[in-house]
Amino acid sequence: MLCGIWANYRDESFISQFLSPRLMRHMRMFHLHDDPAVREGIKVDAIHNERGYRRIRSELSRQHDIGWIDPNIEVVDVDLAGDRRLLLRHTVVNGNLLGEDTKRVLQHLADLWSYDVQLREVDAADTVLKEHLASPSATALAA
Repeated sequence: MLCGIWANYRDESFISQFLSPRLMRHMRMFHLHDDPAVREGIKVDAIHNERGYRRIRSELSRQHDIGWIDPNIEVVDVDLAGDRRLLLRHTVVNGNLLGEDTKRVLQHLADLWSYDVQLREVDAADTVLKEHLASPSATALAA
């Protein structure tokens, strides 16, 4: 049974399927809400009671969901007939923009591609929040 569960469920789906209210009560689980915008600080958002166990299970499974914790970057367009620019899109989740390493990674990608690389960070409504552009370095073009 356990081997089948391990083989057929990802972490987040395992938590969603098998973390029971009884086990949550036994482990005395609760969910804290920490919003920097709120002055009062940290508050207990849900406890292991009848109403709170679904919220605890949902929040815990989300912490292990790769789609939630890893950036979603996809190739949107490549202009092969024109300037050969590679256009990428990062769909921002929960307001988390890409970090400081973005420029270095894009520079490496532009060096490998040998043409310009453009990355747009967009929200769920497809509004562009931030744009990055990298051109191949002279040493990459000479190689």
